[in-house]
Amino acid sequence: MLIGLGPNNANGFTLLTSENNTRFKVLLLEHLRETKADKRRLHKGLREFEEQFFKQTGRSPKKEDCILMAEEYSEYKHTKFKILEVLISKHDVIKTI
Repeated sequence: MLIGLGPNNANGFTLLTSENNTRFKVLLLEHLRETKADKRRLHKGLREFEEQFFKQTGRSPKKEDCILMAEEYSEYKHTKFKILEVLISKHDVIKTI
C-alpha cells in the first residue's frame, strides 16, 4: 500500500509504503534527537564563550567581538534550521498517513 512521499538520494522523492513510512519516521526522530544534541552542545559552548567574555570585559560580546566564534555561531544557526526541517518532514509524513 502506497502512503506518501519521502526523500530519496537519486531524484529527491520516492513513494513510501506503510513499512517504509514507519522506518522513515523512526529515522526522522533519530535525526531530530541527534540534531538537538548538537544544538545543545553548540549552545553550551557559545554561552561559555559569552560568560568568559563578560568576566574579562564586564560587558556582553558585540557582533564584532564574536568573530573568533563565527564558525560556531553559524553552525548553531544552521542546526536550528535543520531541526525545523526535520520537524516539517515529520509533520509531512504524519499528514500522509
